[in-house]
Amino acid sequence: MTSGKKECTSYEQNNVDNLTENFNSVSILDNKSTCAACGKEGNSDNMNTCNKCKEVKYCNAACKKKHRHKHKKECERRVAELYDEKLFKEPPPNEECPICYIPLLRS
Repeated sequence: MTSGKKECTSYEQNNVDNLTENFNSVSILDNKSTCAACGKEGNSDNMNTCNKCKEVKYCNAACKKKHRHKHKKECERRVAELYDEKLFKEPPPNEECPICYIPLLRS
């Protein structure tokens, strides 16, 4: 008997996940990046980076502008995640003087 639940078995989604995983591991190792818009490879130091999320790279400003409408939603989600991480991060513990236990000022 089959359950009424349908599992996601999308071949394309699995390929995208695998490509993204492989892309991230390769780009970190050999300092190469691929343009998110056209797919051209290049040195990650010479490529344009998304100004907001700092995660996506482009070969030039034209590709950056062309891909913006596709990347916008994901970019805004990532920026919100980064903001939340920063906002809710635990502050470092206050240091106290070991003799009198008065809180020390941070510089």
